[in-house]
Amino acid sequence: PQLPAPLAFLTFIGVCVLGEYRRKPKEQKAGEERVLKRIRAAKMQNPFVAEYLTFAPAFEPVFPAACDLPPAATTMPEELAMLEALQYCCRSGGRGQA
Repeated sequence: PQLPAPLAFLTFIGVCVLGEYRRKPKEQKAGEERVLKRIRAAKMQNPFVAEYLTFAPAFEPVFPAACDLPPAATTMPEELAMLEALQYCCRSGGRGQA
């Protein structure tokens, strides 16, 4: 159940950032469709991870890689999904592993 976010992130990096298929139009189109499908799956799991992928440049100065985040025990229930997304993106996979 934790697969959509990392898979979406890695697909996004490969297709959109590294341009793995930029010289192959058919493969580029298929890659972009995979990115969209995987980001939608990640958003269903946790909408904040998909938002982070979209708005990473705005998040990076505020939440640098390996930054200190509040413990889940001190987080309001309605904030847990955001905390989970930030933990993924700042610590356990996100941009720090790409």
